[in-house]
Order: sequence, then C-alpha cells, then structure tokens
Amino acid sequence: MNLIKWLIFVLALALSQSAYSQTYKVSEQYSFGGDEDDTAQDLIETSDGGIIMIGSTNSKNSIDVGESQGYRGNGGSDFFVIKIDAQGKNVWSQAFGGSNDEEATSIARINSNEYVIVGPTRSTDGFANFNGTNGGILMIRIREDGALVSSRIIPGGSKFTQKTFHYSNSFSKPTVKVNNFGFIYIGGTHEIGTSPYMAKQFFLTKLTPTGDTLWEKVFGSPLDDQMSDFAFSSNGDIIMVGSTSALSNQIDGAGNGNLDVLAIKVTSNGNLVWEKGWGGERIDAAHGIIQNHQESGFLIVCETSSTTGIVNSTFGSKDALILSIDNNGTLVWKNHFGGHGNDNLFNITKDGNDKYLAFGTSDSRRNDLINKGPLTDVLTLKVTSTGELEGASLFGGEDIDVARGGIVLNDTTWAFAAISRSSSEDLNLNNGENDFWLLKLGIAPPIDFFNFRGFKTLDGDGEINWRTNYETEAKSIAIQKSRDNKDFLTLKSFDITGNSSSLKTYSFIDSQLSVGPNYYRLLYYNLAGKAYIGPYLIIDNSPLSIQNIAPEKESLTPYPNPAIDKIAVRLLDEEARISVKDQTGKSMPIQTSFSPNIGWQINLNLLQTGSYLILLESGENITSKRFIKY
Repeated sequence: MNLIKWLIFVLALALSQSAYSQTYKVSEQYSFGGDEDDTAQDLIETSDGGIIMIGSTNSKNSIDVGESQGYRGNGGSDFFVIKIDAQGKNVWSQAFGGSNDEEATSIARINSNEYVIVGPTRSTDGFANFNGTNGGILMIRIREDGALVSSRIIPGGSKFTQKTFHYSNSFSKPTVKVNNFGFIYIGGTHEIGTSPYMAKQFFLTKLTPTGDTLWEKVFGSPLDDQMSDFAFSSNGDIIMVGSTSALSNQIDGAGNGNLDVLAIKVTSNGNLVWEKGWGGERIDAAHGIIQNHQESGFLIVCETSSTTGIVNSTFGSKDALILSIDNNGTLVWKNHFGGHGNDNLFNITKDGNDKYLAFGTSDSRRNDLINKGPLTDVLTLKVTSTGELEGASLFGGEDIDVARGGIVLNDTTWAFAAISRSSSEDLNLNNGENDFWLLKLGIAPPIDFFNFRGFKTLDGDGEINWRTNYETEAKSIAIQKSRDNKDFLTLKSFDITGNSSSLKTYSFIDSQLSVGPNYYRLLYYNLAGKAYIGPYLIIDNSPLSIQNIAPEKESLTPYPNPAIDKIAVRLLDEEARISVKDQTGKSMPIQTSFSPNIGWQINLNLLQTGSYLILLESGENITSKRFIKY
C-alpha cells in the first residue's frame, strides 16, 4: 500500500514538473524611449504582425522620441505612440499633447487600419484645446502608418463645482474598448465638487464609430469609486471594475475596509444591471478584467493587503489576487499569490487553450522563483479556468520592471507593454530613466539560465560567470562580446550536448577588456541547430579620468552603476557635501573619501541591496542621481 502511494506521488510530481516546464520564457525583448522617462501602458498587434505601444514620454528629440512638448522642466509628459515591426525595429513614433501632462493609457482597433487611443490630460491647449483646468480625457485616432485621423477632448471643467476626470494613478486609468458593431466605449473616473457634491464615480461614455457622443453616464456609490478597466460580455453588456470606499448598505458586498473591489454591470445602452463588492479589512482593488473562455463569466485581477474577508491570510505586505465571477456577479473561485513583499497584478489575457496569463510586478523573494534584481520584476501567473496556478515567473533586470498591458500573439507567444529602468539580465539596453520595454514570452527554450554575472577583477580582466537551471536537447553555449551592443562576436563556445536537470556553472575570463563599456551576451543552440539569444550584461571599463561626461551632468555621475561595494563621483570640489537617501527619503550611513585627481569615493558596505539616491551639494548647486547597490 505504501509502495502504491509512493508511485502515485512520483507520478503526480512528474506530471507537475512537466506542466511547470512549459512556463513561458523570454523569446524576444526590445527597449525604446529617450533619455528621460518613457512609461509604457498598453499595446496592440497590427495587421502586418507588428505592434503599437502607447504610454507617455518626458523625452524630446532623443533616440526613439522626436519632437514633443513632453520635456522635463518644459511641459511635463505627452502621449507617446510607437510602431514596432515583427523584427523589433522602430517603424515610426509620434507624440501628442499640450503644454501640461498627458499619458496614453489604452488603445483599441476601430477597423483594419485605424486605432483609437485615450488617456488623461491636464493641458488646456494643443491637442487638449477646450479642456478645463480640472483635467479631461484626450482621444487620438490614428492610422496604422501613424498618420493622425482626428483628435477630440472629453473636457473637464475649470471650477471645483465642475466635473473632473482624474489623472491615472494606482487605482484608476481611462480605458477604451470597441464592441463588435464598431461602437467606441471610454471609461474613467469622474468627480464633481460641491453644489451638488458628487464623489469619485465610474464614468462611461458611448461613441459612434465616427466618434460622436451618444451618451455619458456615471455609476457607483455616494462615496468614492475609482474605475480601472472594463470588458464586454458575449451579449454586449459591459462589466466595469475598480475600487470603492462604499458602505455595506450602499454596495452589496462592500464596506469591509479602506477600499474594496467593485464591479458594476450595465447594458450596452448604459442601464444598470448590478453592483457587487468584495474585500477585507484593508485595501482591495481591481485593476483588470477579461471574459472567460466559456463566456460564462469573468476573471478579475486585483491587489489585496487584507487578512480577513475575501482572503483569510496574507503572504506579505501586498498580494496578487484573482477573482472569478459568473455573469450575475456571483463569486465562483478566488486565488491569491505572493511573497514577503509586494505583489500586484495589473491585467490578464488569455490564449486559445483555456489558459490565462495574469501579469504585473513583484519585489518579493520566494524560494520557488528567481528574482532578476534587488528591486521589482515583471510577475506573470499562468492559471486555468478553474483557478489552478500552473506557473509563476519573474522577468527583468537590476532595477524597476513592471508590466502594464499584455496580449496573446498566438498559442505559444505573449507580448507585454512593460516599464523598465534595467539594462541587464533579461534586458540589454536602457536609453535613460524609464523605457518602453516590449517583452515577448514563449514556450520554455532548451536552456533556462539561473543567472549571468560579470565584473572587472583587480588584475583588470573581465570575469564572467553563469549558471543554468536545466539543459534539455541543447548543443552549445557561446559567450559573445560587442563594443556597440549591436554586432556581437563569439569569444568561446561550450559544448553541452546532453540533458541536465540540476544547476551547472560556467565561467570565462576576458583578458582584453576594451576601454569603455563591454557588452556580453549568451547565444545557445538546440540539437537541431536553432539559435536562441540568452541574457546580457555590461562590464564598464571607463577610467574616471577619460569618461565622456556631458558638462551639465559632470557634477554627479556615479561609477560603476550598479555597484557592489563602492562608487566614485568625478567632482573635484573638496568642499562638496555628499549624502545618500533610500527610496523613502531616509538618510543612509556612508563613508566618503576625496582625491584631487579622482574626486569622491563612497563606500557602500553599510548599505543593503536596493536602489538609492545620491545627493551632492557643491556651492549653491544641488544635484541628485539614482544608483543600484547589489
């Protein structure tokens, strides 16, 4: 009997490992943007197999960003829209906006050649002409070649007693969807001040296929409700989701804590069908929704910090939560996931095989997941229609990485609109601050890498190490090097013919480091000869005395960055004052030394792994720069 139980256990374990082996891995990835903040929010596949990504930009005439009003210190942010072909190349990019802030948050296809893009705006000029100072919703209509078709504004007022359309935040963003008949629906969060007072409410408007308004309506409780997303049911009804602070006698199921998950169902003409809430004693909020494969209900992705009510335990500060409801708003199942830190889901997409992939971000540490850096990574959860978790994965690099929008390209490939500040591990490039990161995931390749690390030794060589989790039907791994991060040459190839299910370690010494950045990547092959591109890293061999530093940035350029034990700043002011702060603004203990020829050196041994801000005061000038401590 014990032998039978043991055999059943082994079989179950083998099946579970087989299923987990199909967890998606990085198949392609590309970074876009300028030298300032560029924040991706959504994406859509084009008719020619390319992708249009949307978000916001603070850059101007820099790398992938052309002319814009979204230059830091001169106009805030603009809509940023970029077309990327199937090979990952920038086909065209456009910026739209006014003299204040805009952020594109949602895109939908109108017909085979046209797309509609929406997002909040605080401008009252440019593309947001006739908007009020309270803030409105900007709608841009473009063709697939980037040509502008039209623009219009859903205006806010200019007084406290007039309507406000809220700018996107952690719990709210404007969303656009087009139904099967071509009608355009736009949702967001709406508020009016006193006389009469109307708290934050769900806002929904229906437009004709040509963009004329048919109706505008608001929904929710007498207290604050914030809308994040909506989806269509098979009969044309709309289910909106977000969060509410309503009481239990105002919304069925609400009144549990600070915020509860809120779902509101209306007909295609905006008539209320039902309102439902779920939550616990703290914060519970929905960010995305999708109709299930059976068209019998919906999956809602949320965040939760509660320990009672909708969940009866917590993994950490904030957990990822998935709710399944039927068409009547009845809860069918729930599942939550997390580690000791913060885990959040922003949306969910589905394939053609009764599976779903939810995505967001995580800074937690778990024994069953491999973190790519000390900060946040893109989190993906693969689930079935019955709520079973089939796989969890993290993607990213040494800095902040977050996925906001996602689509399925085919049954084996998914694409995500992500925000990244990283340039290592799963990424090979950062243009400056936040970038648009197009992340594509596919079926697990023949090799899964545990890590890929490199550093400059005391002898001046480049030491590179990597470990693999498994090698299946793999033939070889090549370590490659480039000076421009474009053209790579093979330094050495490792024959690995055979299979391995345990950790294996490899190393290589590059005794010919070039002056400046040295780019490395791994290229590997399966037994059939198919090539796969693996992770990237950079070893910077730039002596401080010959760094090419722009004059306006010469006062503070930490080197190296990321750093392990110390950084240097080429500032030849011995009277300068240097301080380091963490993400919360708390001053951190450091040790500094000054050399007339080199500048300042800062010892980081007293700091924990993470992201920090270094501040330098030289005379009347105060400069700051972010750096990563490994």
